[in-house]
Amino acid sequence: MIGDLQVPKGSYGVFTIPNENEWTLVINKVAKQWGAFKYDQASDLGRTTMKVETGESPVEQFTIAIEKKGDKDGVLRMMWDTTVASVPIMVH
Repeated sequence: MIGDLQVPKGSYGVFTIPNENEWTLVINKVAKQWGAFKYDQASDLGRTTMKVETGESPVEQFTIAIEKKGDKDGVLRMMWDTTVASVPIMVH
């Protein structure tokens, strides 16, 4: 699970739609894409909302990290500068 989206085992493309107060995380069934040049919404597995916060200190390189919370859950974080977008993840 990524947020409220059930994601079967496999490879996917990941996109975001950033807004000031929340981001939308897009999981797309086409894994090998370079950028969003040929993005096709019809190939989306689904979308989920990411919470946006201000980080404690700036991050110079865009970073995607998974923070483990328990045996089967954690948080996916996307960070750049002082922006931190996060969504809970869980493995069944």
